[in-house]
Amino acid sequence: MPDTQHGDTTSPPALILALILALPLLPHILPNIMQECRLAMEQDQVDCIVLGCAGMADLCQAISRELGVPVIDGVSAAVTFAESMVRLGLCTSKRGEWNYPLPKLYR
Repeated sequence: MPDTQHGDTTSPPALILALILALPLLPHILPNIMQECRLAMEQDQVDCIVLGCAGMADLCQAISRELGVPVIDGVSAAVTFAESMVRLGLCTSKRGEWNYPLPKLYR
């Protein structure tokens, strides 16, 4: 079980990979997805579910209605966030890892 008190809120990678690889079988794996969401709610006390694959976007409303928690399509959320950054005139920081590259010496 993830240690949510110390910032570990990730699901097991194998589970996520298995769900993504099984997307062509979506009608058959929906019960598995619902079960994993329920487990996350019960065991990890999550307040919302974020679906991390664009192929699951159509499931958000159905899962939310069934479980009574917000279900977020990660791709739509990321695009909306990027649009908001542009609208607000914001860009990435130019400090640390996002700083401009150092000048190159050409010989």
